[in-house]
Amino acid sequence: MTTEMRHTTSPVLIVGAGPTGLMLAAELSRHGVQARLVDRRSGPVRESRALAVLMRTLETFDDLGLAGTVVRDGVPIIGIQISDGADEVASVELGKAESPFPFSVALPQSRTEEILLEHTTRLGVEPEWGTEVIAWRGDGDSTSVIMRRADGAEEECTAEWLVACDGAHSMIREAARIGGAGHDLNRTFLLADVRAPWRLPRDRIQVIFGGHGVFAAVPLPRPDGWRLVIDYEGDDVHELGPHPDIEVFRRLVAAETTLDPALSDPLWTTQFTARQQRAERFRSGRTILCGDAAHSHSPVGGQGMNTGLQDAYNLGWKLALVVQGAAGEMLIDSYEQERSNVAKQVLRRTERATKAVTLHSPVSRMMRDGVLHLLDRIRRAEEKVVRSFGGLNIEYRDSPAVLDRWQASGPSGPAPGDVAPDGFLRDRNGYETLRHLLRGPGHRLLLFGGQQQPAALAEAADRARAVLGSLGRVFTVVRKPMLDVPAGVFVDQHGDVHRRYGADRPAMFLIRPDGYLGLRADAHDVTPLREYLDRLRQ
Repeated sequence: MTTEMRHTTSPVLIVGAGPTGLMLAAELSRHGVQARLVDRRSGPVRESRALAVLMRTLETFDDLGLAGTVVRDGVPIIGIQISDGADEVASVELGKAESPFPFSVALPQSRTEEILLEHTTRLGVEPEWGTEVIAWRGDGDSTSVIMRRADGAEEECTAEWLVACDGAHSMIREAARIGGAGHDLNRTFLLADVRAPWRLPRDRIQVIFGGHGVFAAVPLPRPDGWRLVIDYEGDDVHELGPHPDIEVFRRLVAAETTLDPALSDPLWTTQFTARQQRAERFRSGRTILCGDAAHSHSPVGGQGMNTGLQDAYNLGWKLALVVQGAAGEMLIDSYEQERSNVAKQVLRRTERATKAVTLHSPVSRMMRDGVLHLLDRIRRAEEKVVRSFGGLNIEYRDSPAVLDRWQASGPSGPAPGDVAPDGFLRDRNGYETLRHLLRGPGHRLLLFGGQQQPAALAEAADRARAVLGSLGRVFTVVRKPMLDVPAGVFVDQHGDVHRRYGADRPAMFLIRPDGYLGLRADAHDVTPLREYLDRLRQ
């Protein structure tokens, strides 16, 4: 007996319920679009896999109200200690870069996924586990896929938009015939999550350059827990299998470090060869690539999961506006431009870093050690490294989804495409950080008053609200102390936020839903705001 295939529709179908897919589903829901989320796996991952939650991702989680849980459940990392096996040759202090989170967090991917899954479920989206996409067909105004559930039943789903979050070996990318450039880095790494009786600081990553390669140890959130990452050059690498025995790690710890090799209680071991890959484009019609489906790279620097989460955070609000008819497809194209450039930079940096830390010839080691000693002495270089490592240097200044209408000369603060600066302000409930006062979906327009009177500011705010409509909220920021602060007004008691924004005159700054500046103008004329919104509708 043949069962008739079921036919369904969805505004957005997300394939892949890993961190990227979960983040995207949650962001779409937060901005008013209920997506459908499917995954061929039977449930979330149980291995630790990706471990680092970096600064910019912590800022993103803070916007979602999840940062506290991530920090509580993980191990905050404030620095990296680098040694040659006996002596420390360099250190990197993560607090050198300005961020509300001057650290990264070591948290197993399995727990990160649990946190995101709980968040996504609260917003009304439940992943459909055991549901595999077995066929794809792209069309002009929609995309159709055939899916097979664990019980064998098949279904055809037609979606206005399909987003592939199905990993580095994406079936959707292959079916859509989206090519790309990629190559192996010919570097094999062994990973293990173990217990070790080491008296090492548990707020720092340890990196040791031994005689044959690099050894790294990252604290894990369990007693005496450590993630070991070892650059392996042995001829027997294929004999070790996909999950090397703990004895292999004991031998390498004894050979390459002065640490006690008495490792125990392995939760997970694996080996892999680092590979770099980036799709030639992130969109084909109504099909979009996100996360590892669009780019994958070496694990050095812990950028993989973080880059995918930032992809989803960037795409979510844009796709929601397009689905709701409030924006045009230019906004989807801006996702590709913004995030493709980021992926290109991440690939370049991680490849260089991977090659640098895995150099094996004596001359190469001498060059590497010289660079490390130099890094330890040059603070500016250290800050640059930290900003790059933490994802704090990402900007979208060349994006079509930003607009600059700042006419005056002199200091002007952040440009459109930069992350919106934070600072302390006072509203009618007391003091709070700007990022928390503005938390939530939609755009946020800040009107800086300069020397204007409250009545003139209120009129400017009303004009801006009429233009912005349902796309966001309008707030005014004033320097003048007030005893009774009206709703929607923030008091910059000491002028710090004005200085951070370069607002020494009447000005407006429109903050996009992803925390980046979309518009700046040094007047309260709403013409630039209309121009920005018209650009979004293209």
